[in-house]
Amino acid sequence: MTLPSDRDHIPASFPLSRRAILAASAFAVPAVVAVGTSPAFAASQPNSLALTLSPSTVAAGETTDVVATVTDSAGAPKAGQSVTLTSSSSSITFSASTGVTQGDGTFRTKATVASSASTGKPTISAVSGGVTAVATLTVDTFAITTSVAPVSGGGMRVTSTVRDSARKVAVGRTVTFSSPTRGVSFDSPSGVTDSNGRWTSMFSATNTTPTTATIVGTSGGVASSSPWPILSITGSPSPSSMQSYVQSHSTLPLAVKYADGRIFDDTALSNLIYASTTYYNGYMGTNAQAGVSKSVNVRLDDTTKSATVYFHTNSITERGVATITVKCNGTVVTRTVTIT
Repeated sequence: MTLPSDRDHIPASFPLSRRAILAASAFAVPAVVAVGTSPAFAASQPNSLALTLSPSTVAAGETTDVVATVTDSAGAPKAGQSVTLTSSSSSITFSASTGVTQGDGTFRTKATVASSASTGKPTISAVSGGVTAVATLTVDTFAITTSVAPVSGGGMRVTSTVRDSARKVAVGRTVTFSSPTRGVSFDSPSGVTDSNGRWTSMFSATNTTPTTATIVGTSGGVASSSPWPILSITGSPSPSSMQSYVQSHSTLPLAVKYADGRIFDDTALSNLIYASTTYYNGYMGTNAQAGVSKSVNVRLDDTTKSATVYFHTNSITERGVATITVKCNGTVVTRTVTIT
């Protein structure tokens, strides 16, 4: 027995043709297929996300700068993009763990490692628009050594060297110089270590009490120190007044001693006494028209262990007051001469 088909039950007089009915049935498939192939969706490209840490190696208790950068498929920065930060370690906290990118496509914040954190390599992750970027932060321990040494011109230089737990030099570590001793100053009290793990600065003590000072270098909460003698430099110009507009001479005999009274006779420093004069109206002694001479690297007398600075006026020297600055081993003293 043959069963009749649906086609056989369509009356000949029915207003729609069989072709029309079959065509209509094609539109009964699910609508999601059309959405998945829409031109607008296919043309959409995901953003790119980059994450940087600076510095990427820190000690416990320190902070690193975190920068998440969102760009489009052409590499142009995208503003207003939400960014969320997380870390694999509970010892890391963020100044702000969520935010939106600025006009340059960046979201910036800081991550701080707890002072109780152990060494290791925790990760920091950034998520934006379904895209994830991960960066590794190294938490390490550091050691610092500090030393001082004389340099030409009567000055002193302090150098601190920072190394990591593997004894490798640490580049980019912040070092701060200080001294509990009154009157000590540094030309560059803070900076970051170079490719040799070092940061250096000139330092001195001006018109202060002779003593043994302590020079301290600190990095990441770790400090080391070096002793440094502030010398006693005594002496007065003789005569204490000079004539203007003529050639007039004066001398400044110097006695250089340690704080305990011992004569300063370090042969390695015997040529590192430096004297200069600054004329009262701002001219420097190096200027021939200043009228006051300049003596450089005044040598200690081998017998008396003393030194003498010689200076003079000339035919263009005006009336006023000249200041004489003497430097030795980082100790600085000043004297004045009246020009009448």
